[in-house]
Amino acid sequence: SQTTNPVVRAIAPPAAQQVPPGSASTSPNDRRSMEAIRMAPEESITLDGRLDEDVWMRAVPATNFLQRDPDNGQPATEQTEVRFVYDADKLYMGVTLFDSEPDKLIYYQMGRDGFLPSDDKLQWAIDTFNDGQSAYWWEMNPMGSMADALRGANNTNNRQWDGIWDARSTRSDIGWILEIE
Repeated sequence: SQTTNPVVRAIAPPAAQQVPPGSASTSPNDRRSMEAIRMAPEESITLDGRLDEDVWMRAVPATNFLQRDPDNGQPATEQTEVRFVYDADKLYMGVTLFDSEPDKLIYYQMGRDGFLPSDDKLQWAIDTFNDGQSAYWWEMNPMGSMADALRGANNTNNRQWDGIWDARSTRSDIGWILEIE
C-alpha cells in the first residue's frame, strides 16, 4: 500500500533576503510606518505561536531594525520581522526573531506581568495619540511570558493596567516566534 506524508508547513514565512517593498524599514531616517493586511472573511488565525496561516505569507514584514541595547541606533545583530494582520474584531502581530544561537536564548521569567530585565525579549508600544508621550506598552520573552503597561509622560509606567490580549510563543532552530492577538 502507498502512504502519503501530510503537508508540513513551516512555522513562519521564509526570511526576507532583502528589504521588501512596502516594509517599514525602507525609510530609516523618517518615522517608520507599515500596512496591516486585512484578512478575508473566510480566513482565521489559530493562536499557536506559528505563523503558518496564508495571511501571514501575504503580510509584508517590517525588517532592518535598529538596536536599543547594547549599541543604541546600530543595526540589529540578528534579523527580526514583524507582520500585522487584522479582521473585523482583532489586530494580530506576528514576529519572527531569528537567532543564530537559539540554544542560548535567555528566559528566566515565566509569570504574567513579571519584569524581564535579564531575559531576551521583544518590547513594543502603540502610541494611539501620536504624541510621543503616552502609549500602550507590551513585552514578551521566548517562553511566552507576557507583560503590559500604560506609558505616560516622563516615561512613567502604570503596570497595574492589564490589557485584553493573548499571545503564544514558539522556539525553534531559527530562533523564536510570537503570535499576538
